[in-house]
Amino acid sequence: MKKIVWLLLVGWLCFLSGETADAIAMHGEWKYYEQQNYEDMGLDLIEQHSALRYDDPAWKSFSFPSRPALKAETRYVWLTTRLPTVVHYRHPVLFFTTTEQAIRVYIDNELVYSDGEFGLYHHTYGTKWHMVELPANYKGRQLSFQLYSDHANRLGLVNQLSLDEGNRQATKLFQHDIVSWFALPLTMLLLVLVMLCSRGMHPNRRQQRIYIYLALFLSLFALWLIATMRLIQVMPVSLQFWRYTLLGCGYMMPVLGNLLVSELVESKWCRLVRFIALVYGAIFGAVTVGELLGYTSMDMGLNSFYGWLAVSQPAVFLLLLHSAWKGSEASRAFLVPAFGVPALGIIDGLGAHFRLYESPIYFMPFSSLLLAYFVAWLLWQSMKEEKELREMNNDLKQKMKLVREEAQIDALTKCFNRGHLAEALQKSITIAEYSQQPLAVLMFDLDHFKRINDTYGHDMGDQVLIRFAAVVRRSLDARHSFVRYGGEEFVVLCRGFSIEGARQLADHIREDVGSSVLCEHQTITCSIGVSGWQGESQDTAEALLKRVDTALYQAKHNGRNCVSVL
Repeated sequence: MKKIVWLLLVGWLCFLSGETADAIAMHGEWKYYEQQNYEDMGLDLIEQHSALRYDDPAWKSFSFPSRPALKAETRYVWLTTRLPTVVHYRHPVLFFTTTEQAIRVYIDNELVYSDGEFGLYHHTYGTKWHMVELPANYKGRQLSFQLYSDHANRLGLVNQLSLDEGNRQATKLFQHDIVSWFALPLTMLLLVLVMLCSRGMHPNRRQQRIYIYLALFLSLFALWLIATMRLIQVMPVSLQFWRYTLLGCGYMMPVLGNLLVSELVESKWCRLVRFIALVYGAIFGAVTVGELLGYTSMDMGLNSFYGWLAVSQPAVFLLLLHSAWKGSEASRAFLVPAFGVPALGIIDGLGAHFRLYESPIYFMPFSSLLLAYFVAWLLWQSMKEEKELREMNNDLKQKMKLVREEAQIDALTKCFNRGHLAEALQKSITIAEYSQQPLAVLMFDLDHFKRINDTYGHDMGDQVLIRFAAVVRRSLDARHSFVRYGGEEFVVLCRGFSIEGARQLADHIREDVGSSVLCEHQTITCSIGVSGWQGESQDTAEALLKRVDTALYQAKHNGRNCVSVL
């Protein structure tokens, strides 16, 4: 493990420095030999190789790196060639990859490398990379691979075989994973953004499902990216797990992708798209059951999977296109990933099926860029909706505030009405108790107001009340609450005013009212009662109002146009 980590570190440094050199591709004369089952013959590892004869006519030539033409029942095969004679490497290392195969590497009769156990039927080895350090005297010697696999279509495939310096071989690992190293953090970022967008979980269930399907798809895609990396070989998790993760994610992503599309297309097409997703799910279920029963069905099921992908996804894309043409913004935004992701998947599938590349090459990681487009649209749409909701909420709050204020405002004088008084007085008492500041209350009564209504009419009476309220307001500020208590009676709450301060304010207002023209036919005066909150727990709002009302009665009893304090 230390050697692997060191090689990876050196390789990364070389990659960053841009060091490149041509490796020897090892594409010389190759032969293969279909081996008998030596385990059944009771031969050990050394005896197996000793029993092998390179001059046996059973050896057949083949074109490396293509797979030799093996019998369907073959599970063991030998591959052999000669190492080059002219090499100038100080630390020569063979680099190659295998899929679903156990392997032993020999230099002449010397076993130099071994990976996996032979004869474990229905066992998964996964895709592995190998670095084999060669002995000092390796030039021109016989190189032999002994391979075992229960996956007949994988047996005999050795990919990316090359001879080079060890540090440059390690660089290949990072070159292979560099796209995934970019795509994985981007995918995780997209997943976080989707989860943040869905925090409020829109009341529309269809939108909820969009977020859920997209988040699940991105989660599977992130797992798939990890499973494709070569560096998973140094992780403390078996390659068998990552092999099944890679295949499982590949089977399941179209299920979630099409469920997502079913929420974007027109309602009449939802069932059809869900049926397509159901077929993908059925294929995955069938191959999973087969795998559990001991068959290599996940590999064999890929033909059906990619066949259904090639048939169904163009239809899904057309339905999405039709919905976009009908005006669906969500469908229009998803057209890019809906076309691009399946297309990249088909390219990867064709490349793997027809072995277009010597080593597994995945274009699917670029799907993260296509998905980023849709997530960006979702994020923008979410921000737009949030802004609209915030504006609507503010408008509603403003309207409610106006309605509430209007409900507490006297229509004639524009003072607060009696309904507001109880709440305002209780709040003022609470503030006074908390801040230890005084609180006083003034109660006004216009003298002989009934006579004005009887003599000059109610219209003149209304004008007097309006003018009186305007005169009183001139002496008030933010510390006061001005309330029409009823008829010609008014109340002023004086926060932060002592009894003496309130009395002075009352005298000032009384004089101002007497000197103002409230009625063209006669002088209007007012009587004022003053009282203060005593700060005692038993001094309630009701008690304070009763006390100031008594003070007003005393002022009227004392001849009117005066101030009485109680």
